[in-house]
Amino acid sequence: MLGQTRSYTAILPWYEEADFAELLAIGGHGGLSQESYERWYRSVMQTVDDLLREGKTIEFVTIRPAAYSAWLDGEENCLEMRRKYAEQLAAEAA
Repeated sequence: MLGQTRSYTAILPWYEEADFAELLAIGGHGGLSQESYERWYRSVMQTVDDLLREGKTIEFVTIRPAAYSAWLDGEENCLEMRRKYAEQLAAEAA
């Protein structure tokens, strides 16, 4: 779930609660498909705490289901693709 554009900035994909079910419906989430938003949120917040303790800066990138699905363009939804998409969005926002 993490990608890095610089050694000190971690790019974290962020899912809004309202989009969570639709994002899971895209498939390819492995164990995540059985998670609730609350459980996912707690897990991400633990990751955030860990990264901050390591001295990293965090950039959250909101993933919207329709835009992400269009970007996939038939490719398999997997961790690597989500990482690439988040990094692309972060680069476009910079």
